[in-house]
Amino acid sequence: MIIHKEEWKDSLSEQSKYIKDKYGYDMPDVQESQVNSMNEQAIEAQKFTGYMKDALKSGWKASDDRIQEVLKNHIIFLNSHGHNIDSKSFTAQTSFFVDDDFHRSMLENQQVGLSYYLYTVANMYATSNK
Repeated sequence: MIIHKEEWKDSLSEQSKYIKDKYGYDMPDVQESQVNSMNEQAIEAQKFTGYMKDALKSGWKASDDRIQEVLKNHIIFLNSHGHNIDSKSFTAQTSFFVDDDFHRSMLENQQVGLSYYLYTVANMYATSNK
């Protein structure tokens, strides 16, 4: 999945409008220099979300070592791509996803219960990595 600048703008337009309308925040424009990194991050997000969907469907506990390791590696990946995120801020982000209609719907449309499962996985990871 390689997306170009204009495709990124198009694919983020609904989310950008929602964020602007709901929170009064203008998301920054996509810059050509960001496209490769955004593509890498999109691939990582798909892999991570896919793994979490499969784990949820398989009935794995949120505390399962395999899931916790995948989350740890996801956070490492995010930090290596310019995000300043730790287990607590990732938990806060997943809490936002549960509470925000747009983001919860995005996750729940992929797999019912996914937003809540991600929050639980993140919370357990943060609690065990103080």
